[in-house]
Amino acid sequence: MLVVGLDLASVTGCADGCPGAIPRCFTWNLGKADRPAKLAKLLRFFGRYLAEQRPDAVFYEKPLPLGAGWGKGMSDDTATLLRGAIGVVEAMAAAAALPVHGVTAAGARRYLVGSGRIERGQGKQAVWNACRAMGWPVSTLDESDACAIWAYGCGIMRKDCAHSSTPLFASAS
Repeated sequence: MLVVGLDLASVTGCADGCPGAIPRCFTWNLGKADRPAKLAKLLRFFGRYLAEQRPDAVFYEKPLPLGAGWGKGMSDDTATLLRGAIGVVEAMAAAAALPVHGVTAAGARRYLVGSGRIERGQGKQAVWNACRAMGWPVSTLDESDACAIWAYGCGIMRKDCAHSSTPLFASAS
């Protein structure tokens, strides 16, 4: 079973792999073009990925609700890009008859880091640290966020492997 986790943005972090394994990490840079060009590039990247890898399930990070995002300074362009990217991913997954799930960043982070509350502004670093502790080959914060989404997705798809994405049972030596 191949699960993919996506941290959708202009620089999209990606992680895929089988539940219980070490994920593969990579990035899709959508560039500095306008929103339609970025979405077209995501369409090409994700289309090629689906054709080559044939995952069994797709998980992506849901954006904040619009009001909360604007309260944190999110621009209308960013909100529109994120929702457009979700549309691309969901439509392509549906066309390939794949289950696709949006998960909250907080839920994915709690799953990977632990059930305790993560201090405001420390989530990305906590996820990065957890990924590195497990020997996962992350090279950016976007990839580590994608790994958290991937791990959460693996736990949903294969409950018998859910424990393997915790530091206690890490695959790293």
